[in-house]
Formats: sequence, structure tokens, C-alpha cells
Amino acid sequence: GLEVEIINERLGIIQGWIPEDALETISQLPFVKKIAPPSYATPNVGSVTTEGDGILLADELRAFGFDGTGVKVGVISDGVDNMADSVATGDLPSGVTVFGDCSEATTCNEGTAMLEIVHDLAPGAELAFGAGMGTTLDFIARIDDLVNFGAEIIVDDVAFMGEPYFEDGPVADRVREATDAGIVYVSCATNYAEKHYEAEYKESYWGDVALGLHDFGGAAGEVIDQSMNVLLAAGASLTVILQWNDEFGASGNDYDLLLNNYTFLYPDWIVTHLASSIITQDGDDDPIEFLTYENPLSETIEVEVMIRKYSGIDRQLEMFLLGDVHGSTYLIEEFATPGGSIFGHAAVTDAIAVGAINASDDDVIEVFSSQGPSEI
Repeated sequence: GLEVEIINERLGIIQGWIPEDALETISQLPFVKKIAPPSYATPNVGSVTTEGDGILLADELRAFGFDGTGVKVGVISDGVDNMADSVATGDLPSGVTVFGDCSEATTCNEGTAMLEIVHDLAPGAELAFGAGMGTTLDFIARIDDLVNFGAEIIVDDVAFMGEPYFEDGPVADRVREATDAGIVYVSCATNYAEKHYEAEYKESYWGDVALGLHDFGGAAGEVIDQSMNVLLAAGASLTVILQWNDEFGASGNDYDLLLNNYTFLYPDWIVTHLASSIITQDGDDDPIEFLTYENPLSETIEVEVMIRKYSGIDRQLEMFLLGDVHGSTYLIEEFATPGGSIFGHAAVTDAIAVGAINASDDDVIEVFSSQGPSEI
């Protein structure tokens, strides 16, 4: 009953759709190690038209005759649905090669915008586009397409939040192969500096009794605090992804992720459990927990993220809190750590991770732009 979409023999992964009632049967097949939902791409979309041509002095370089002629450039993003309009206005050349289709709930035109920027900088370059806003296997397939196209430069604005934070996953491995082959690979640093947390696990105590909860306050050199407070607007959703520095497929340290709400009803505090992630890690599992919650109320609420060490030893923790693309629907009130928020294929040694600046003040990185160092 499997409807196959992609077979990646190198990774030993098959991507496709199966009936829900067939999950148990398929999981018992002798060659099946694991069934899991794929990691989907997250776009890193800007809101201001670039003024980078002048900042990069590309206009002065073109005056010397260097306009990209003879170079092939590939772009990976969501889609190019309105590319024909850009060709008609002269913002893009005709004959851009396109691989894949945009099928995600996005504008399906971020790729068009990125191609326009490349064409502004290097109008002589031959362009190709790959729709890579699906799964990790979709993205790897687009890199393969652009390599076969002959791209000497590949640019993307994509992140995979389910990829490993402390090691190179399948996407990072494919990017490394591309850079090893001499391709210039450029990716976004991502915009998660204000949505990131990282610290060594620190046990919290009640007297001499270990509570099995991470002490956010103690880890930051402050008073004991067992939660990270987040303001969640009416109708807003929050996704929390936690990882720790065990090898994927070999974690025996079991951590859990909890989301609670505390309401004061005189004379007591009322604790409401909202969501949790309690995947078992017992030696051959991935070191990851993730949960999603949507505020059903018509008013802003304060939720508290907690990390529980169910069993095992203290590890380095790394966590991202995601919601609206531009961060307007939730606010991390404490303990955000901008450092270390670059991860995945943007952290590959020979890849170029591009941060965000404002064109009016190009010596200063934007506060939301992710920062290093990356702990691999």
C-alpha cells in the first residue's frame, strides 16, 4: 500500500504515503528499521527588497566587464510561479531551467525574487531553479539536479529544523559533497537568533531532592527557574524542538519536553498541562523531542516550556521555538541565547552562511539574524 515518492539508496530511505492502518504491518517487515514523518523545509523569507547590488559594489565590478557570463548559478527555494511576469518585465532572462514544483503553503515565488537578485548582480549568468521546500529528500534531489545542470554556485534560503544540531545530517552531508567537488555553496544563516536556546543541562533541586527538571535560571547564572516563559498571542501557534548532543540513532539519554500554563486563582496557582513530547530514548533513538500548541483563547496567554531529564546523564541542550515567520505572534520573555543558532547545512565548514543586515546600516547584523559558533 506504499505510494512511493522518492527512493534514496545512499541513505537507505524511502519516502512516500501509506494508509494509517498499515503502519503496524509495515513496521514489522524485516528490512524496516524505522517509520517516521519526514523533516520539512522552513523558509527564511525577508520583507524588504534588497539593495545589495550597490553595497556589494557589484555595479562597479560589472563596469570592468565581469557580469557572470559563462557561469551557471542554481537557486533553491519554494517556487517560481510568477516567473513569466518577471521575464516579461526584463527582471529575469528567458530560458531559466526549473526542476520540481512548488506544492507547499507558501507564496511559491520566493525563488522568483532570489533569481531576480542574482540576475541583478550577474546578468550574464545562466540560471536554474530547484523547488526544495518539501522534505530533506526533495531538497537533496534538487541539489543533485543543479549539480547535473552544471551549477558552479548554488544558493538557498531553506532550513530543516528536524535535522541534527550537533552533527551533520543527510542535507549537510550532501552540501559537503557539493563543496568538496568545488561548488560554491551559499545558504542563509537563518533568522532564529531570538528564537534559540542552548545550555548544558543543569539539575534543579528542592532542598537536597533532585527534581529531574532543567534549571534555566541556574544555567544562566541566575536564581533557580525551571521554565522558559513565552507570551503566546490569541490564536497563535508555538512549535518547540529540543535536541541534545547524542548521536542520531544512538541516544540512550531520555529527555522530555513539557508545555504548561500557570494561572493564579486566589489563593493558589492552577497548573494546566498543555502539551508534551515524551519519546523514549533507550540506546538506538534520535536525541529529539518536539511539540506544537495553538492558543485557543481570544487573549494572550503566558506558557512555560520545561525540559525534563527522565533518565541518563547531563547533556548539552539546544532548542528552537518557532511560530509566525516574522515572530509577531509570540515572544520569548527570558533565556534566549543568540549564540550557536546557526545549524545544519549552513554550518558546513566550506559553505557560506549569509547573515541579515539592513541596507541603511550595513555594518550591523540584524538582531534576529542567527549567529555562531556552531557546535558540531
